[in-house]
This record gives sequence, C-alpha cells and structure tokens, in this order.
Amino acid sequence: MTNTNVKRYIAQIQQLYYGQSWLDEDFEKKLKLLNEETAFIRPGGYIHSVAEVVSHIVEWRKDLIERFRSGNRNTLKMDSPLNWRDNESLRLDGWAMLMESLSKSQIELVKLLEQKDDDFLNRKWRDDDTYDWLIAGLIQHDAYHLGQIGLIYKMMIKDHGPA
Repeated sequence: MTNTNVKRYIAQIQQLYYGQSWLDEDFEKKLKLLNEETAFIRPGGYIHSVAEVVSHIVEWRKDLIERFRSGNRNTLKMDSPLNWRDNESLRLDGWAMLMESLSKSQIELVKLLEQKDDDFLNRKWRDDDTYDWLIAGLIQHDAYHLGQIGLIYKMMIKDHGPA
C-alpha cells in the first residue's frame, strides 16, 4: 500500500503551518506578530479578531480529526456556538492557550494522517464525499483563513499600530 498522496497532503498542511509553501506565508509567521492584547482586537469593531479566526480553525480541525478517527459524520455545525466563539469567552482562555490548541491540532492531525495510506483517501465517509475531499477541504480552509488573518492584522496595525 502506498501513501504518496497522503504524504503530499501532509506536506501541504505542514507548509501552511510552518512555512516553505509557495504562498510564502504560514501560521507561525503570522501569529507570532500578535500578543495577548492584539490577538483580540476586532478591526472596525465588527471584523473577527485573529483569536476568533484561530479558534474557528481549531474547532473545525478537531471535528475533522474525530471524523478521521471514527468515520462519523461531523458534529460541528455551522450554527454551533463553537464554530465562531466570541472574543469574551476566548479572552478567558487566553491567547497562549489558543495558540497551544492550534499547535496540538497540527501535531495530532499530522500524526493521524501519517498512519493512513492512499486507500483511505478514496473511502467514503458520507454519501459521495471521500476522505480525500475532506483533507483537500481542510487545506483550502486553512489557506483561506491564513489570508484572512493577514488582512485582519493589516487592518489592526493601521488602527492600533504593530504589536
């Protein structure tokens, strides 16, 4: 059994997190620009804070990890309070804990995928949707929100100055 395609997906996930992607942007690079104060700033008072976006990423990663483990349908729904936690509840947990949750999700996701082969990608987890589709979607989701974090940061420093 081969895992060539799984390894490609792992490489993309790692590059988005640690760097060396074609985008020349990554989560570590962007998120180290923030601190306990700046991570919770909502530019314009209505745009999501970086902390809210990171929490959203973590929750969807946790949901996907559970799907990969159990084969169950997703438990996180679009209207779930965990999908977009509010700044106030996230502040109680703190920026350091949120960063740790993201890091743990990265490690757990990669470890889980390293145990899979390419046959896993073709398995259906729901109707006609395969695990390949889920992993590709996760990468798209991460890349989208990485860009969003970059925009939020630019708006935040325009209004408040760099961290």
